[in-house]
Amino acid sequence: MSWLTSVAIAFLTSIFSAVVGWFVAAGCVQWYRIPAREGESGYFMVAIALLSGFGGFVLGLVLSRFSGGGFLKGLGVSAGVILGLAGVSTLIARGLADVPPTLHGNELMLEVEVRLPKGAPQPVATTTPSRFLSLGTASGPAAAPRKSKQGELHVADAKLTEGRWVIPGDVELFTARGTHVLTIVMDDRHAIGFVLPLAAHPGDKDKEWSPWQPSSMGGKPWPDTKISYRYSVSELVPTTETTPTTADLLAALGADAPLANWLAYLDYNDTASAQTIMKTVEARQADLAKSLRSANWEESDHAMHAAQLLTSVDPAVVQALRDVAADAESKIRKFTALAPDNSDLAEVGNDARNLVKAWSLAWGAVCEKSGIDGRAPLQEIVRLASLRNSDGFMQEIIGDAQTQLCRLKAC
Repeated sequence: MSWLTSVAIAFLTSIFSAVVGWFVAAGCVQWYRIPAREGESGYFMVAIALLSGFGGFVLGLVLSRFSGGGFLKGLGVSAGVILGLAGVSTLIARGLADVPPTLHGNELMLEVEVRLPKGAPQPVATTTPSRFLSLGTASGPAAAPRKSKQGELHVADAKLTEGRWVIPGDVELFTARGTHVLTIVMDDRHAIGFVLPLAAHPGDKDKEWSPWQPSSMGGKPWPDTKISYRYSVSELVPTTETTPTTADLLAALGADAPLANWLAYLDYNDTASAQTIMKTVEARQADLAKSLRSANWEESDHAMHAAQLLTSVDPAVVQALRDVAADAESKIRKFTALAPDNSDLAEVGNDARNLVKAWSLAWGAVCEKSGIDGRAPLQEIVRLASLRNSDGFMQEIIGDAQTQLCRLKAC
């Protein structure tokens, strides 16, 4: 086999090896719970893929030189070895990982009830977690502790049962690997551990409470002067939150709900909901007038959007919009009176610009539908803003007002 053929095999093997390595790394991300924070899991997968690709190139080059055949045989041998190595790596990685057991596809919590010795006083909850559970796993012939997860003892929920205090608790069942060891910590000086007789992969029967453990000591029943416990498992069933639609939210509003609550859901892009809202607005134009005058900018802005959609206009709405125009004129006067270096200049100018933009659209629509002459307030706003027409805020105000004057055939 020529060196050119060997290099071609090595290159293709490198690509194949990188892809296989990527999938093995994806499994490791899940099994070892490598977080996605700051791209950590992504960097890990890319690193494994690159290393696999480099290793595949070297392996493909070496195997092609000793396979004793042509291109296809060399490529097949290299791919087979890569798959074999990937399979072994996957089995080892999976076997060493702390993969939590599941039941019906759901991860599990270990529920525990700790029964205090007979005659023990009522446990008192403290602000510091001095009492807790710890679920550990031990591996190897010596059953050496390897990893543990801390849980909670809910001391405040302790109850007196048959003359003994029982404290509920829970801890995540984080692995199916090794022997489970439950440690009950009552304070800084008192802790007791038990080997938990729980299968690596619990079933439905384990959702029922076990008998009190341990059951005996030295061939005799476990004394009531010592702590005992019982356990069960519960499924961590994920909850699905259903986001209510605008129609659902509107249906929940009562007929006498404040109009501002209806206006908050007005959306031009949701035609059906907009029609429902505007039926209420049309019937409550006196309330719309109040919202137009509201000191709450969000409520007033929503009201001015609604005013644009009215099919008939109540005189109360017209007067409210005249009042809003007077407020806009006041804001413009305040702006033009400020010195250029005043720290409030931008805030005042922005407020005036936003108010005129929303008001002018509503005023133009209302004037068209009601047939009134609405030129005077628009002309006054143009005159006031022109006193400082070099400013960007005032230029926008002049533009918005003049647009509506043209709409009313007055430009």
